[in-house]
Amino acid sequence: MWNDWSEALDVHYLTRRFCGILLIWRENFKPFSSNSTIHGRTCHSVVKHQTKQAVTSSRTLSRCAIILGKSIAAACTYSRLRLEYDFAIDSLLNHPVGIKRMIIIGERINSTRKPITAALEARDAELILDEARRQWDAGSAYLDVNTAMMRADEPQIMAWVIELIQGELPEALIAIDSTNPAAVAAGCKAHKGRPLLNSINGENERIEALIPLIGEYKPRVIGLTINDDGVTQDADKRYRIGAELIDLLARNDIDLDDIFIDPLIFPVSAELQAGNISLTIMERLKENFPGVHTVCGLSNISFGLPERKLINQVYMMLAMGRGLDAAIVDPLDRRMMASIITANTLLGQDKVCKNYLKAYRRGDLNLNQTTAAVAE
Repeated sequence: MWNDWSEALDVHYLTRRFCGILLIWRENFKPFSSNSTIHGRTCHSVVKHQTKQAVTSSRTLSRCAIILGKSIAAACTYSRLRLEYDFAIDSLLNHPVGIKRMIIIGERINSTRKPITAALEARDAELILDEARRQWDAGSAYLDVNTAMMRADEPQIMAWVIELIQGELPEALIAIDSTNPAAVAAGCKAHKGRPLLNSINGENERIEALIPLIGEYKPRVIGLTINDDGVTQDADKRYRIGAELIDLLARNDIDLDDIFIDPLIFPVSAELQAGNISLTIMERLKENFPGVHTVCGLSNISFGLPERKLINQVYMMLAMGRGLDAAIVDPLDRRMMASIITANTLLGQDKVCKNYLKAYRRGDLNLNQTTAAVAE
């Protein structure tokens, strides 16, 4: 045992710092994969880019951090130190980079919602921060900020929202959600750390406008499977667009782990096979590009039907089984979040059921509790 309390704190502080260094390391060096193909051929630009990053495996160092932390924890008889240890290790295990866990992108700060539109127009910091805090506390890895309805003022308002949220929640990361390149540029400039760009697609005009920004700011990027030919229900065409976007981003020094491909979700009320088509695309992308994430705006699947939440929850389970590992959802929907935690465990992605048991102890799986307000 340590000689005194301060010595114990010093040792434990060093452990937490070590874990923090490993997180940074993991963001910069990704595991090598040579199983990436486009149209049945090896994607050489992807493999070449991965080779530069594959200095060694981040998992080895991550395990070292956990072993070191556990060794120190074994000597901690003080409850306060134990809590600090749990926080440090939990931060490492739950970091959204390089782990098998659903990445939640909170969808509620969206200017298509009337309360958000009014708050943005009035610069109502209190309402925006309340939405941000609740989503972050509910487990979001990113907070999506959509300011599209602000029209000419969008770049200024995008920057204002990002600075406001990160000023109050320094650890929060933002998904910059805009079709306006000027707003994207303003958001990237204002953001501290690496944002998530939502989104690029296969349209030439969009590529020409965003690739310079991607090269300058190096955000993580969502790619939509649509190009100049418009929307298609052909699974092969949408897969090819996704594969081409992966190649494009890799050639611009974006790691596979920082690429999120959205297969696009369409209402089953309009196209009966829409759900199956998107699931097929997800599965093919995960098979051929194992380092790439798949993401979707899941609520589109239920548009025009009653009991939309039920449809969304069931489709989330189906999608996770086909490789979906990121989703733009309402994190205040307790039933959806509980379903995600449970599915993650049943899919073998929750070692010794740790996250499920933690959620149970927190009461997150008790759906009889009063639910939080959800988006209109």
